[in-house]
Amino acid sequence: MGLGLDPYLNPNPYLNPNPNPNPNQGGLTRICNRKLSAGWNSWAVMVAERREAMEQMRRGLVFMRNRKLVPALQSWLGAFGPKAERAKQKRDLGVKALRHLLHRELSRGWVGWHAQCLEARRKRESMSTSLLHLIHRELSRGWKAWVTLAFERREAS
Repeated sequence: MGLGLDPYLNPNPYLNPNPNPNPNQGGLTRICNRKLSAGWNSWAVMVAERREAMEQMRRGLVFMRNRKLVPALQSWLGAFGPKAERAKQKRDLGVKALRHLLHRELSRGWVGWHAQCLEARRKRESMSTSLLHLIHRELSRGWKAWVTLAFERREAS
């Protein structure tokens, strides 16, 4: 039979010694062969670590082999890496300070308007608090009496 069907027609018993495995047998076998299972697991971890180390070595070799590309890559990383982000932030601060100096009158108006808004907000919050005290007088009196009592007890002890 030269059709390449020999493995299917005459299966090798050494390739698949148990043609009908029991699904519960895997866990039982693992429990019975704990040392073998631990060895297998440690071997699998070692293979994964070795694969990662080989990948790092391959990258390093490619990096050293393509020496002319290294400066280009470094400049690209310098333009878009974390150091470039910090440099951009510093540049932005410098530009902001320069704009502030160039447009002093506008900046002075903005700062004054911002201060005025903050003051108006503070007054609104103060008036709201005062109005709530007027509306809920009994609650306010009770609160003040409780705070006074707690303060006196703390001083007494």
